[in-house]
Amino acid sequence: MTAPIFLLRPLPDAEHLTLDGEEGRHAATVRRLRVGERVDVTDGEGRVAWCVVTGAARDRLELQVERRTEEPEPQPRIVVVQALVKGDRSELAVELLTELGVDEIVVNTIIWDHVARRHLDAGALSPSLGRGGRSGVQAVPSRALAGCGVTCGHSRGAEPLGCS
Repeated sequence: MTAPIFLLRPLPDAEHLTLDGEEGRHAATVRRLRVGERVDVTDGEGRVAWCVVTGAARDRLELQVERRTEEPEPQPRIVVVQALVKGDRSELAVELLTELGVDEIVVNTIIWDHVARRHLDAGALSPSLGRGGRSGVQAVPSRALAGCGVTCGHSRGAEPLGCS
């Protein structure tokens, strides 16, 4: 069984790491990781720290780095064009595509251009897609997520929304 993967940007060069924030809360509260369990921590750019949990609190984990590796960016890159869908299905689509290892998701809004503009201007689309992309990191086969991004493609060009 592979160790769970968590995102930590930037990934410090220290021997001891603290995984806190949204990732730390997910690791400690949702995944219920305990002292002695192994986890991988990545910066999303191919650098991975193989760690063991040395301390667990309600919203963070203390980790001891056992070793570090660097994985090259996967080739070829996989880009998926996804039509804008209603409701929570956009977030689900991004999460599932990220779990499959897709490098970039292009949200096709040519037909829905005026609707997408309204959502993007209101900031409604970007955060939900970003959360889906981040939660999908847990099951990504490769630790290299440098190209992971959500792009809004429309008749006037494409705007990256990102997974941050």
